Amino acid sequence: MAEGNKMTIVERVNKVFLEVLAKIPSKEYSVPSSVEEIDPDADIMEDYYFDAADWMELILALEEEFVKIIFDHDYSRLNTVRDFHNYFEDMG
Repeated sequence: MAEGNKMTIVERVNKVFLEVLAKIPSKEYSVPSSVEEIDPDADIMEDYYFDAADWMELILALEEEFVKIIFDHDYSRLNTVRDFHNYFEDMG
């Protein structure tokens, strides 16, 4: 965790991603059990087998975590966990 127990954007995105991933019934992949096991460059839909409902759950959970809206027109550029890291870092 970041200095002073304040989580970084990357840590917060990874935490939310793991929480949402844990709620999805196990499919044909090994679910990461820690943030260290998350591949930030893996395609969320293809590599983690998210369907549209899973992806929207992730969007809503991240919006709640960051108290920010992810605009519909930005959805197409959010394909990996790293994309979400960068998105929230750019938002400030």
